[in-house]
Amino acid sequence: MYIFKVVKLRWLTHIAFWLSLSVLYTLVRMAFAAPSDMEYDVATRFFRYWLIEGALLPFKAAPFYLLFYYLIPRYLPSKNTVGIISGLVFIIFMCVVVIRWLTPHVSMAMYGDYPEFNTFSPGRMLYSFTEMIPGFSLASAIKLIKQWTENQKKSTLLQQEKLNAELQYLKSQTNPHFLFNTLNNLYGLSRKNSEHTAPAIMKLSHLFRYMLDECREPFIPIVKEIELIKSYLELESLRYGDRLHLESNFNVSDHTVPITPLILLPFVENAFKHGASESVNDVFIKINLMASPEKIKFQIINSIGNLSPNVKNLGIGLKNIKRQLQLVYPDKHELNIESSTDEYHVTLIILPTSPNTLKRSAMYLNQDLHITTDSL
Repeated sequence: MYIFKVVKLRWLTHIAFWLSLSVLYTLVRMAFAAPSDMEYDVATRFFRYWLIEGALLPFKAAPFYLLFYYLIPRYLPSKNTVGIISGLVFIIFMCVVVIRWLTPHVSMAMYGDYPEFNTFSPGRMLYSFTEMIPGFSLASAIKLIKQWTENQKKSTLLQQEKLNAELQYLKSQTNPHFLFNTLNNLYGLSRKNSEHTAPAIMKLSHLFRYMLDECREPFIPIVKEIELIKSYLELESLRYGDRLHLESNFNVSDHTVPITPLILLPFVENAFKHGASESVNDVFIKINLMASPEKIKFQIINSIGNLSPNVKNLGIGLKNIKRQLQLVYPDKHELNIESSTDEYHVTLIILPTSPNTLKRSAMYLNQDLHITTDSL
């Protein structure tokens, strides 16, 4: 039923176009009417000319339909341009011949006698040809613009699907690493028979519930991302105890500011990986997050463990984060990473996506973005 309605609407649009064009042709004829026609009133002249146009209109429209619905589908796949051009020239010539043949018969029906001039003279043939060109050109231009617009939409859709597939691939690379690291933390607590093992399992359960449920949307309110980071900090604090000096500040003016899920957590995880886990001394981690509808600014500073490798090397995790930022926030983010002999600085600035863009993104990026570090 839907297809029938679409086809019906399309044909009604075509009919309306050609009828409108016939009215335009009729008005042009009236503007250049012969003196013998001026004896009729305006309504009669319009009706007569419009009947003439109605009789000739199918042959003025025929080249357009035969070109786009016969010649191009048949010869374009084989790139036979000569076949298309020669076929179009032949069709136009035959339509002009038919129009010139019909002209005296239409004149007889309208005026009661045949015209005295030679209907197939070169001048009359050229006149009918030039009459055909405006309607053919206008219809062809509309058709080509419509096809170009549809191709652009298809190209955009294919590009979005490609980006979606790439994000899914990045997710499949990074998620197992996060699970592996977290289970290792639980294993270390259980080996010590720590009283923090059960609370840590509950925190881990909360993290994975977030990943499975909350992160299915391409964008979420930033307050949910903050809750995730706090849960992760509590989980790690249970593991390191007093050896960890942790400072965190979350200054959010609007909790509904949209952000893509799990884009900040990898940097927090990396701070523990190259700070607390690789140092036998006391370590510190400072986290500062400021968020408003205009800008999200995330900063994290952590001490570098004495066993830490060169953190300037771009591991898989950092490459994945950078790529995902490029995909989700093209030209709307800035990431700066600096390191010294004893500290590691990360500053990420994101310009939140507008609500309209969120709706369009949700059409193509309806997925959960699970991000974590591998070897930064």
